[in-house]
Amino acid sequence: MTFAGRLEALIVIPSSLAISAQNSVGGPTVVTVTAGSYYWTSNLFYGDLATQLQTDLNAQRPSGWTVTFDATTRLVTINCTNTPWSITWTSVPFRNLLGFAANISSVSVAQTGTKQVRGLWAPNCPLDLEGDPRMAPIVTDLRAMRSPRGQVVSLVGNRYYRHRGLVWSAVPVDRYRAVAAVLNGETWEHFLHDTQIHQQLDSSSIQVASLFTPGSRVQIFDHTGGIVGDDFGLSGWFLQGLAELDCKKTTPGWSGLWRVEIPEIVSDG
Repeated sequence: MTFAGRLEALIVIPSSLAISAQNSVGGPTVVTVTAGSYYWTSNLFYGDLATQLQTDLNAQRPSGWTVTFDATTRLVTINCTNTPWSITWTSVPFRNLLGFAANISSVSVAQTGTKQVRGLWAPNCPLDLEGDPRMAPIVTDLRAMRSPRGQVVSLVGNRYYRHRGLVWSAVPVDRYRAVAAVLNGETWEHFLHDTQIHQQLDSSSIQVASLFTPGSRVQIFDHTGGIVGDDFGLSGWFLQGLAELDCKKTTPGWSGLWRVEIPEIVSDG
């Protein structure tokens, strides 16, 4: 059985990021990707990167381009009806982010990345957490003072949303640990290093962390495909308590399944 859950970190595209593209006649043209912050799946606050790349290609080259992200396969597919078409990845981090391994030269059919996109983790097991995943419990700085006669005066200035005790209790080892045979960016370790710790884990992650901020905001989908906190339409969550995160084996003595816990997630809305 395959579970639909995933974590998507907020991608930050700088103003200087560009690719070289050509379709039909003329070109190639340097296509600048619109600077901004994106998820792989859009929400009320942020658009999705695939749609933005498609818009930029069609605006800066002759039209016919499509760029799609498949949440099931976690792959990006690029195509153009105005053929032949080519893309040269002048930014290696951006190429790796999209899951491609090489330039695309003079093709007339759709091209799909050979690796899953970066900044995404699919644990392939159910998510458990305290409370209802669709809700977003509110924490405030409410303070109350009671008078000798029993009158209560309350003051409150700030609030945020919080969930505690996120647990994926049976993560397959190929989604957990970046062993030598797993260099496709699918593991918890890759996600953690790229988007939270902000360090290069191996040669497959060359500079990809530069497209995220340390402790990136994250959009969380549970194993049914629903968004955690969806009833409140939040912009994403910050993962708390990762500095000393120590994952454990699900079954003592066997390293095939792992337990990943996030102590707390918080959001400003």
